[in-house]
Amino acid sequence: MLWLIQTLNQEGLKDAWTDDTTLGWLYQYWNDPDKAYIEKKLKGTGVSKGKIETHEIGKKTQLFTDHYMVEWLLHNSIGDQWRAICQKNQWSDKEDIVKNWSGYIWKDLEESYVEASAHLLEAVKILDPAMGSGHFLVYAFDLLYSLYRVQRELQKKEFKGSEIVDIILSKNLHGIDIDTRAVQIGAAALYIKAKEKSPDITRSRNKHQK
Repeated sequence: MLWLIQTLNQEGLKDAWTDDTTLGWLYQYWNDPDKAYIEKKLKGTGVSKGKIETHEIGKKTQLFTDHYMVEWLLHNSIGDQWRAICQKNQWSDKEDIVKNWSGYIWKDLEESYVEASAHLLEAVKILDPAMGSGHFLVYAFDLLYSLYRVQRELQKKEFKGSEIVDIILSKNLHGIDIDTRAVQIGAAALYIKAKEKSPDITRSRNKHQK
């Protein structure tokens, strides 16, 4: 095992372990041989031609989203939600925060959209129906965490990291996937993110549940 630790601890890989999506990309590359086999199976190239079995669907349909796409999609969805919340609560001076978000498209929000939107961040629901290893959810975690800090300031309430992490994980973020292993990796990535924001999150959640 020492050789593996030394290999993973190489200086050239240092930045990889600070990237929230590394676990997901590793899993994709791990599945590449199976995906290649399924492609050959469908075409009858080198192997017997056949249909995709139920347990092979996940490996055939997996497509990990690049960071810039995740960023753009979440900035333009959560960004609009935040602006609607600001308009509902008359926090107009904080609405401009999203203007600094990469790729955010500023536009007038329709009155019906604002009316239907959440009143506070606690009511925002984000569902990834094909979450894979959680790239969208992990990035959404960071965005929400930063916005909760602003919301607590506007509410004149104390910002408690462990409380916010608990709210994000229990109320805001939801995901499902046909690949249970990918879901486990996504859960692990979110756990790491939670511990990064609040090292005592496990203890705090257990206390809250009692």
